[in-house]
Amino acid sequence: GWYYTTVVEHLLGIKIRGDKLILSPRVPSSWDKFELDLNISNTPIHVVAEKGINGEKEQTEVSLDGRQHEVSIYF
Repeated sequence: GWYYTTVVEHLLGIKIRGDKLILSPRVPSSWDKFELDLNISNTPIHVVAEKGINGEKEQTEVSLDGRQHEVSIYF
C-alpha cells in the first residue's frame, strides 16, 4: 500500500478529489517526460507530462465525466 501511494500520489502527483482528478507531478530532475493512460470512473485520460522550461511547473484538474481527455502538463 505505501509504495503505491508514494508513486501514484506523491511522485506522479495523481489525486482524486470528488469528481476531479488533480495532476501535479513531482518527478526526479533526471526525467524529461512521461506518459500515462488512465481510466478512472469510466473516464479515459491520456497524460503527457514534460519537463518545463526554466523549472516551469503546473497543476491541472480533469473532470471525471465519462468523456475522453487528453492532458499535457509541465513538471
